[in-house]
Amino acid sequence: MKNIVKAALTSVLMLLGSINYISEAQYYRQDIDSLVKLAQSAEDFQKAEICNTITWALRNYKPEEAIQFSMEALEAAQRSGNYRELIRAYSYIGVCHRNIGNYADALDYYSMGLDSAMKYNSTEDVAYAYNNLGNAYLVLGNYQKAYDNLMPALEYGEKLGNVSIMAYACLNLGRVYTETKDYPLADAYLHRALKIRQDAKMSRSQCVVAEKFIGDYYKAVGKTDKAKSIYYMCLNDETVRTDFDLFASIYANLSNIYLNVQEYDSALYYGKLSLESAKFEGGQISIKNAYNAISGVYLAQGEFENAAATYLEQINYNDSAFGTKLAEKIFNIKFSAEQYKKQRTIDNLNKENSEKSLTIAVQENMIYFLGLFLFMGIAIVIILILNNKKVKRLNETLHKQQKQISDSILYAQKIQQAVLPEQSVFGNCFSDKFVLYKPRDVVSGDFYWCYETIDYEIVVVADCTGHGVPGAFMSMLGASALYDIAVRGEFEAGKILENLRAKIKMLLKQKKIENTQKDGMDMALMVINRKTMELDYSGAYIPLNYIRDNELHSLKPNKNPIGIYLHEQPFESTKIQLQKGDCIYLSSDGYCSQFSEKDNAKLRQGIYKKLLLDNHQLPMTEQGEILEKFFDEWKGSKKQVDDILVAGFRV
Repeated sequence: MKNIVKAALTSVLMLLGSINYISEAQYYRQDIDSLVKLAQSAEDFQKAEICNTITWALRNYKPEEAIQFSMEALEAAQRSGNYRELIRAYSYIGVCHRNIGNYADALDYYSMGLDSAMKYNSTEDVAYAYNNLGNAYLVLGNYQKAYDNLMPALEYGEKLGNVSIMAYACLNLGRVYTETKDYPLADAYLHRALKIRQDAKMSRSQCVVAEKFIGDYYKAVGKTDKAKSIYYMCLNDETVRTDFDLFASIYANLSNIYLNVQEYDSALYYGKLSLESAKFEGGQISIKNAYNAISGVYLAQGEFENAAATYLEQINYNDSAFGTKLAEKIFNIKFSAEQYKKQRTIDNLNKENSEKSLTIAVQENMIYFLGLFLFMGIAIVIILILNNKKVKRLNETLHKQQKQISDSILYAQKIQQAVLPEQSVFGNCFSDKFVLYKPRDVVSGDFYWCYETIDYEIVVVADCTGHGVPGAFMSMLGASALYDIAVRGEFEAGKILENLRAKIKMLLKQKKIENTQKDGMDMALMVINRKTMELDYSGAYIPLNYIRDNELHSLKPNKNPIGIYLHEQPFESTKIQLQKGDCIYLSSDGYCSQFSEKDNAKLRQGIYKKLLLDNHQLPMTEQGEILEKFFDEWKGSKKQVDDILVAGFRV
């Protein structure tokens, strides 16, 4: 109750702050309207700066409107050659999309901002772009890519002596290490971020944000009292009264803390506060996390209908990958509900029998006590026998349902295996080869495919969106579309990928980038001319590595997926003349994405390429075995994080 009272007072303060925030915004709006009028009559060079200023003012409480002004800034900057405002416009558009929750679009614009900053050699903007990209990847849970962008941001900040960049990078690195459970580094980076901001006398609100993430670190290591103390201090700080994303995150964390100690009233109360805060002025990720906190409380209390309903609400604020996991989670909730009902029936029967025994023991005379006790014993035995039969029948029913699901997935595996070529005929034009194929689940989103004629052989390695059954559906769709293109006689690698992209977009009804699922696939495709032994390669994110004369070379892919994409570019073809002894390798990103059991590090491209170089002179089958053994030892007891597909060929 004490916790709920404290939370109620906090929410009142937050409401008062939000009212003040709205009045401030109305006052601030007058200045914005003046800037809008000024922009209408300004020349493009100055207009870009004015529109960017308007965007930054509107980015938090009117992000959709802010995007319109940032697009005007972008166009004006392009027309006038104002590269400083061009870079800012890309960055600001990314920030607005992030605030709305459109993280895919945010990443695109952050990337364009980084490219522009590098093009015009604006070092400070390069650092900010790396920071923005790292933050977006962090929110999306891609911690390796977050780290890969945040470390350069920190290095640039240190070279420039820019404490703002350094603090931002350290803060997000601390969050990455908290999520990946590298707690000593998390502690070091988070406290370094706070110290930088305090020493530089930055605003109190910036320091509060750093303190909040230190609270997250204490929560992660089990020091919940410290975490709660920091959270309450942050909630009561006037300088962050309008940071509703911050409030939503703190409330969700408090809900989780109280859930873990089974204080369900407090947990539910904070979960609902989190949802209110997130909906008032937060992004979709915050809303999703709030729904997740609430549904977790309902689930722990056995309120399965409320839990399932809340998870369904959560799906509305999620992307397709989260949606699949949530659908599976709802199925598991329903399964748990049946188990719960069975156990509750048994518990109620036992409780009724116990109460009946006590009542009889008090009311009956001592003469009949032994007889009645014997009778009750027999009755309990009979009831237990009947209940045991009922439980067995229910277990048999559940077992049959599980078997039906398992049989369906195994049948899907047989269908997928029928679509995949036999490894013995995959890459027939090569003298020696191997295929390392390890689905994460029973069926895979990775697939390999080939097509042969008298003059040509097409060889494909692909990585589809998703894992398991959704990924397998995409793989069969891709293989079918490739076959349709190949039988029409197209043997130029780039044109095959162009045709495939158009076909996938048509089949998935991907017409506009907005509000369209970004399903598709990455792919490496090579066409080998059997007569000339010339190799024609084209790739969508997947490179082709080959070793010649003990040196490893890479043919670079286009940075476009097979599917709808904001910045589509034509797929390019690269041709090389194969030589005797050349070793060619194609791989999806699953092999290099695996975390190590020892230090939780990713395997990475450098280690993978060294393995290829060190062993390329061995027969291809042995190389495949070495790669598989190394992967299994690296993974250890860790869960396999992605589908694995590596193919090797020797000329």
